Amino acid sequence: MGLKLSLRPISSATVTLATGTAFEVASDETILEAAGKAGIWLPSACRTGACGSCKVTVSSGDFFHAGSVAALSAAEQDGCTALLCRAHALGDLQLDVAELPEPPPSERPAVPARVVGLIRESEHVMRLTLRFSALDPLDFIPGQFIGLRHSDGFDRSFSIANAPRVDGTVDLHVGRVAGGVFTGHVFEHLRVNDILRVTGPFGNFTCASVVRPAIFIAGGTGIAPVRAILESLAGDSFAAPVYVYWGSRTQSGLYLDRELREFSERHGIAYIPVVSDRADAWSGRAGLVHEAVLQDFDDLSAFDIYACGSPAMVDAAHKAVLARGARRDRFFSDCFHPSRPAADSQLNTREVWS
Repeated sequence: MGLKLSLRPISSATVTLATGTAFEVASDETILEAAGKAGIWLPSACRTGACGSCKVTVSSGDFFHAGSVAALSAAEQDGCTALLCRAHALGDLQLDVAELPEPPPSERPAVPARVVGLIRESEHVMRLTLRFSALDPLDFIPGQFIGLRHSDGFDRSFSIANAPRVDGTVDLHVGRVAGGVFTGHVFEHLRVNDILRVTGPFGNFTCASVVRPAIFIAGGTGIAPVRAILESLAGDSFAAPVYVYWGSRTQSGLYLDRELREFSERHGIAYIPVVSDRADAWSGRAGLVHEAVLQDFDDLSAFDIYACGSPAMVDAAHKAVLARGARRDRFFSDCFHPSRPAADSQLNTREVWS
């Protein structure tokens, strides 16, 4: 499966979904484009190969990707995993995915949200609070992300950092990126009462079980969806052990450290902050965040593992925890990729490794 150089694109092919639904795809269009033309809705979000929302397993058939496929790991690019927004058929295909009963959030119009809070959590992180109209409330599950549409017409995606609230507001943790157009706008020009256009929510990086023990591994602003999940679970108390490992290059990057320490004491979960810069004046755990998990556990077979942060961190965590017995189907991740076309923000995608 995947790209076979000996094969040439054909004029058209048939794509069959797990439900038996089939549609035709031309050689000059992506599978996602062909599905849309046929009136079939498939999971999607960014349409630029960055977020992974349209990632599927190809059960049979050959295909190739055209354009960036940042959401795929090196192993996935060589295997039978396709991004529908980038994949072209080289013949008939069978996909292990079902059509959606309604258009995905990416196909729905953007809605307005008012900026009601801008708080500098640290030198490089801004907490942006948005309020939605009562006519267009945001119905989301803790762990999901939304897109903020910039003046260039492209969305930058950020994880929601809180559980649903009565007033309908959501917090986003915007990490500033050097030279970033959108993040620079947030830090320098965005003001309270400004209106932003929002798409989503997207993603499935949500709590898979409240009865199995869980380990959360977060890097930088990857703590945002973890915070949302923890807040949502706190109301019902934690039925199983929960461990939260949060890594940062410096101590100043642990911008929620006090809050998480207090939360852990109040709810009986384990919170382990880790700083990787050994030159930093830090007396706590040091090194890479996934290595701290390995230092604490010899056997991870009983745990659900959630990892959120950069692709390098998530990939390293994935390999490390599998080597300690973690189940492939119980590893959930939310990778932050540079946005397209401007590499100035984050695009989040939950990846279930297989």
